[in-house]
Amino acid sequence: MQRLTHEVGGQAMPQYPGAYGLVAAPFYAHAGLKGLVLLNTVSALAAVILTRQIAMRLYDDRSVAFAAAALLGGATFLSTYALGIWPHALALALILVGIERAILCTRWSRVVSGLALGLAVSIRVDAILAVFAVFFWLRLFAAPARRADAAVFLLGLLPGLALASQVNFVKFGVAAPLAYGPADGGTMSERYIALMVAMGIALIVAMAVNVRHIQPLLASALARPLRIWGLTLGALALLLTASGTLRDLLWNAYVLVADLQWIDDERFQDGMVRLDSGWIVFWGTSKAALLQSVPFAVLALVPAARFLAGERARDHALPLAMIGAYITFYSLNQWHGGYASAMRYFLPALPFLAILSALALRRIAASAPLWDDSMRRTLLWSSAVAALLGLVSLQGPLEMQFAVELYVPLIIAAALALGLCVFLCGAERPAMRRAILHLAMIAIAFSAVASYRDIGVLYARLADNAIAGQRLKQAIPAGSLVFTTSHSALVPAKLAGVHAYNPVAGNEGVAAARAFADAGRCVFAYPLEAGVTAADEAGLTIRPVTLPGLQEPMGVLVGDGGPASGCAPAGF
Repeated sequence: MQRLTHEVGGQAMPQYPGAYGLVAAPFYAHAGLKGLVLLNTVSALAAVILTRQIAMRLYDDRSVAFAAAALLGGATFLSTYALGIWPHALALALILVGIERAILCTRWSRVVSGLALGLAVSIRVDAILAVFAVFFWLRLFAAPARRADAAVFLLGLLPGLALASQVNFVKFGVAAPLAYGPADGGTMSERYIALMVAMGIALIVAMAVNVRHIQPLLASALARPLRIWGLTLGALALLLTASGTLRDLLWNAYVLVADLQWIDDERFQDGMVRLDSGWIVFWGTSKAALLQSVPFAVLALVPAARFLAGERARDHALPLAMIGAYITFYSLNQWHGGYASAMRYFLPALPFLAILSALALRRIAASAPLWDDSMRRTLLWSSAVAALLGLVSLQGPLEMQFAVELYVPLIIAAALALGLCVFLCGAERPAMRRAILHLAMIAIAFSAVASYRDIGVLYARLADNAIAGQRLKQAIPAGSLVFTTSHSALVPAKLAGVHAYNPVAGNEGVAAARAFADAGRCVFAYPLEAGVTAADEAGLTIRPVTLPGLQEPMGVLVGDGGPASGCAPAGF
């Protein structure tokens, strides 16, 4: 049995929500794997369009709306998920539908908002974070005097949550929308039961309390001068560092937002390796934090500061709530996204980082044109320099490549953040504004190049997997057991009847290896290292085999009598 699945009634059930399969089934039936890519491409395009619409509804500025959509579509890692087979793009599109409808002032639109967000939860469980963000925005900022708006939003959630519960009941026998497995399966969502209970209590209190009496106090607090907020937040930061738990939260946030090279070794997953030089490699490439992929995101500091000063609190609160919800939640345990070279868990925050960044550009430019000839030249030349640096680094050692891919964007983000702080402190001379805008163009250029580089890495990996997949399908007989950490390469073989097992899934692999060998059935490992532990503990010998088309050797696990008939690939 593979990792990320549960055995229920003799069948392997995936731990992840099942509604994605229901939506994707017609696409797969019509066009196979290409149909799944098409679904995500359409979903990502919808997310870009919806981001423009949300920006218009919040700020009523066409230049901001256009810039936000352009940033999301052209300078973030959304493009990677538009061209792959993941549920993220579809879930994001539904989240944005829900938020766009929530911004409208009609109760019917907020029913639709709840419906869309409930369906998003049935596709990706972390969409529940968007549910909480929208709910508290409605109660505290958008409609504090109207409980009914929040109530109809919650009612709209019910069909989606019921669908998720029904799917989980069919899979696991657990009628709960956030279940990741059977009740006795030690599911991941159980780790957050206390947090969910606390959020549920907060939701009930928010519905019960008359927020009209709290909202003026909140507005008054946000109207304090920015310097007072700075001192208050500074004092709060000192208090947080005195607590171990809160200090860990801040450190985890730094790792996920700024520099994933500092991630704890205990958070490693398949494909992540720390080299002797100390660098972390993920599937042979770099593992990037948010600002290492999207350095322009520091522009969101400008609207965040204006929110703390009480400016357009209702409008700024929603994007900030979405960004804060995802960063805070995943910082609890340094959840970095595992099978991805960028911070895929922060994908729902990207549209709102794009919106706030576009708004910051408009504010910094003031009445001056935002996209004049000098800005276009800076963007063009910066893109060329970023691409050239990347190409040059590929010719050098891996450490040089990582330094360019990870720390040049981080240095740019730090320089831009410094410039923004100076701007926010009152240095708003035209020369300063122009300098910050040029620096922002450089950050956007490096973000765009990082996005296209990730696409290149994705397709290079897909090409390698396609070659390896066909070779493994030819070499491994149907009915064999394969220990693997490279499940993508095993897809053709699995479709032909090969059983794949992830060596980190548990101890069942040792018994499975012994049982297959005793029954005269073939046992393999790809790559070779995936089967070493199971072979040792099962009393088997693992013999390496190098096959054309495979970047790594595979292994054949054999007993004392050698491999069973038909289990020795050519070259054994």
